[in-house]
Amino acid sequence: MKKTNSKNKYTQYSIPNTGYRRGFTLIEFLVVLSIVIFIIPSVFGLIYSLLRQQSRGVALQEIKRQGDLVFNHMKTTINNNAVSTYSDLAGTTPICASTGSSAAAASSMYFLNNTGVNSYFGYNLSGSALQYVQTGSAATLTNSAVNVSSLALSCTKVSEFAPPLVDLAFTVSQSANNVSLRYKTLIKLNTH
Repeated sequence: MKKTNSKNKYTQYSIPNTGYRRGFTLIEFLVVLSIVIFIIPSVFGLIYSLLRQQSRGVALQEIKRQGDLVFNHMKTTINNNAVSTYSDLAGTTPICASTGSSAAAASSMYFLNNTGVNSYFGYNLSGSALQYVQTGSAATLTNSAVNVSSLALSCTKVSEFAPPLVDLAFTVSQSANNVSLRYKTLIKLNTH
């Protein structure tokens, strides 16, 4: 339908009313609603699993950092400074002093320091922290972000001419994220 206005040269068009309204039908609305109901939980589940995986990765980095620090400290200190092994800090009960002797795994072992007589050091667990113990003092090697457990130190001497071997093992973990690393090595003592 075409209307012409005498004052304007513009033509106006009108659409005839057929009774059809524009909008969503109930079925279209229900289909969109059901799609949204299924997608939103899936998206949140995916985001949650990604955040949890990232949290585990950060925890594993911290465990590895502190575990490597403790492992390198123990290995270097025992390898460079330990002369013989003892079951107590006073150095009264030697371990691995003779050929064929061995000590069962224990949670603490002490070493005679090569710097002098009556100078001992060792490692033990204090709760969930690993401590470096010297004659008269103790220093914690780990912080509260990780737990150290299953510290096992043992010593064997195979022959008269071979130095004693110290077997060292411990586990570093973080219970909140359920991640852990196991460290284990064999250290040859430098006997003088």
